Amino acid sequence: MESLNLDQAKQKILEMDNKTLENFVKQRAGNESDLAIFARNELKDRQGLQAWQDGSLVNTDAINKLSLSDLERVAKILGV
Repeated sequence: MESLNLDQAKQKILEMDNKTLENFVKQRAGNESDLAIFARNELKDRQGLQAWQDGSLVNTDAINKLSLSDLERVAKILGV
């Protein structure tokens, strides 16, 4: 079995699909090695990007509480 240096191992992590990375991170829970920390941060970054892309990062509570007239004013301001 070939041994990888840290940079090569990090590259392998970057090439993992999300499910494989999630499993990798779960298997190393509590591990504080540089590689485990890198993997956790990469997973967190991917999850943050996914939340931004799918809109789940946006808190819509304030919008949902607006009255119809408030929504119409916002739409007028935005030009929609």
